[in-house]
Amino acid sequence: MLRIFAVSLCILFFIHFPASESVLTKFRFNGSFTCSKKVAPFVQKVTVYEHDYLTFDDKLEEVTLFRTDSPDRMSYQFRFEEDGDGKPDDEFYEIYMEIWNTCMIPTENNRVSKYWFKTELPVIDGTLYATENVNLDNI
Repeated sequence: MLRIFAVSLCILFFIHFPASESVLTKFRFNGSFTCSKKVAPFVQKVTVYEHDYLTFDDKLEEVTLFRTDSPDRMSYQFRFEEDGDGKPDDEFYEIYMEIWNTCMIPTENNRVSKYWFKTELPVIDGTLYATENVNLDNI
């Protein structure tokens, strides 16, 4: 009886959420991190994820090298790929960064700030370009 229920549930799932076309989206992101409370370098590491609703979030990139542009500004460039979105029938990626930083902390201990990309990122077979400037004072 349990086996019949499990098989029926799987069939219903695949009927309701059919397999989508396979696409490969290449991302080319750049931007900056600013912090008025600390002198650069105040970002130690950034991990970029694509939020999935049915599975664990996809880790897309981890970066530890940044360029210091001024005492309160650091630049980044990310290059990564993703093969479709995790949410069925969704036409957009939900991309966010976890930023290990010391902004707003009186000691040199790190905190992890989460930042969701504001740019609409459609699921396409091609390359997406985006610029996001993140003020760490506000997150």
